[in-house]
Amino acid sequence: MITVDEKVDFFRKIVLDRIDHEYQELEDSLAQSFQSEVEKFKEEARKKSENYIDKFVTKAQNEKKLRVLESKRIQKEKILAVKNKLIEKIHASVLDKASNIIGKDQYYELIHQLMVKGKDELKDFDSYRIEICEKDYENNERIKSIIKKHLDEKPLEFHKSKKDFNGGLIIMNMKEEMKLDLSLKSIIRRNKVFIGNQVQRLLDEKSDVDE
Repeated sequence: MITVDEKVDFFRKIVLDRIDHEYQELEDSLAQSFQSEVEKFKEEARKKSENYIDKFVTKAQNEKKLRVLESKRIQKEKILAVKNKLIEKIHASVLDKASNIIGKDQYYELIHQLMVKGKDELKDFDSYRIEICEKDYENNERIKSIIKKHLDEKPLEFHKSKKDFNGGLIIMNMKEEMKLDLSLKSIIRRNKVFIGNQVQRLLDEKSDVDE
């Protein structure tokens, strides 16, 4: 016959076993939940880390592009400054040389060529008012003779130009309604584009060598 103490021990064992089982289930559940949270945290941390790295790389690449663009901009500005300086230097040198040929055979030949090239444009002039530089006006009958040879028999006047130009001539009609600028200064200025192109070509060649 089972005693009371035995019954108590039996029920105690059943209760303790049940408590142990429930505790184990709770422990397992908590462990699984904890592990799940750990994995979730690790995944979120990985995504954040990758996102941060991507942003960092993108930012670094953009900054590099900006530095390259800025470097190219500065380089272009330097090249442009050198180009403009060279153009002005060449332009000034050509003007200086042009003024130094006045009175020489080379100068008279140049006047002849200018008159030949301008002949078609002068056809519609009903008269000629010709401005030449002070040096030509006061001391040079030869240039006046060359000019006259290329003009039709129309009213003709020579005037000392009030403008500053280094040789050549400016032809207008008497009413100053028509004008053909054959001054050396004007011709050289019109050729500034050509000078610029030649300077650019030289700079490009230098750039190719440097690379």
